[in-house]
Amino acid sequence: PTWKASGDLALNGSVLAPHEGAGWAIHAQVRLAHGTLEGVPVAGPITQMEGTARLTEESLEVEELSGILLDSPWKLEGTLAFRPAAVELLFTGRQQLARLAAAFPAAAQDWHPEGIAMVRAVCRGPLEPAGRLDFRSHAEVRHTIITGAKLIDPLTDVDGAIDVDHLTQRLSIASLTGRLRGEPLTLSGEVGFRPPLQLALHATGRAPC
Repeated sequence: PTWKASGDLALNGSVLAPHEGAGWAIHAQVRLAHGTLEGVPVAGPITQMEGTARLTEESLEVEELSGILLDSPWKLEGTLAFRPAAVELLFTGRQQLARLAAAFPAAAQDWHPEGIAMVRAVCRGPLEPAGRLDFRSHAEVRHTIITGAKLIDPLTDVDGAIDVDHLTQRLSIASLTGRLRGEPLTLSGEVGFRPPLQLALHATGRAPC
């Protein structure tokens, strides 16, 4: 995909050319306002981007970057190192679940969540070799309703926390509670998404009549 960025970008600092064996020396404050990033797979356009960062010859330190992603607010902070290439980033957001589900049409055909998830994700590690980044996310949902073709009746009052290790492709549920036809239901356990699919889930509750 082709990415397209626009916005107001200001740099204030100094650049010293190599001299007497020393390399480039860069010290700059970076400020972004009214930024938009288009062409990002799944996410669509990211808008209202604003933030500040510090740029040196060794790294880009994002002090704070905020914007709107999938119609929901988010913030990003962390560091992108250049030599060797590596990242350590923290992402936080308040995500509308209905808008998130709509970004995945295959899942949206069967599942329709309504509610808010508080999301915190950490990405760290070297950029080379590819595929070795440690990427973990944590989401807390409150008072969520889930309907869809896979459910005869809606799940209501869904509360709990979900953790995902994207490197190992495992999802962990410490405790997820809700109600089915007014009866309490609790779910915990793990799901491994690498083939073959591995399920280790424990559900307790009352069978509704």
